Amino acid sequence: MNTMEEFAKIAKNLTLYSDLHKAAREYYTYFENHPMADELRGEVTDFPLGHILDQLEGLD
Repeated sequence: MNTMEEFAKIAKNLTLYSDLHKAAREYYTYFENHPMADELRGEVTDFPLGHILDQLEGLD
């Protein structure tokens, strides 16, 4: 693989991570503002969304 191919692969992966981060942030914002957030929060405690967002923050 030449340098340009490697760069293209890295750029594609960064775009995918950026898109994932944006989608996760939108979901998190929606969830936090949902009228039933308190009731829903108890049902999704096993899903570490905050931890995932923290990990993705460094990829921006």
